[in-house]
Amino acid sequence: MGPRIWLCRYIIETQLSYQGNSSKVLTPEMTKLRHTHVLEDAALGTFVNSRVTGSLKYFNHNGGNEGFQCTAIGCRDNGEGVVIMTNSDNGSLIYEEIANSVATVYKWKDYYLPEIKKIVDIDTTLLNEYAGKYILDGNTAIIKKTGLAYR
Repeated sequence: MGPRIWLCRYIIETQLSYQGNSSKVLTPEMTKLRHTHVLEDAALGTFVNSRVTGSLKYFNHNGGNEGFQCTAIGCRDNGEGVVIMTNSDNGSLIYEEIANSVATVYKWKDYYLPEIKKIVDIDTTLLNEYAGKYILDGNTAIIKKTGLAYR
């Protein structure tokens, strides 16, 4: 059995214990103590917070080393949870893309509210001012108008 399965079982057992429905690993009292904040969002071995303005509390613990990042996320108050393991040093990929996408697809309450962006029309003469060659840290980007789009 791989580490993903053990982390998933950890999330499930934590949820059950917190709700008083299991004592396989920790008693409900110990689980509640583990979820008591000791410093801002930090608790004993996990981070516990309300992701959005709602009342649901999510707990998580991250890990990683060179070339790998992972997290285990669960909701104390219901059965939502996910384990994400990536072959990347980019930890923001886990939260900004994968976890938020899982929460959106599975309709997790109070986890993520996507920012709805409004498309606006911009005058072509203003856009033409941005066309050109840009160099940053030795990399070159060329922006030019092709048909109706800028690339």
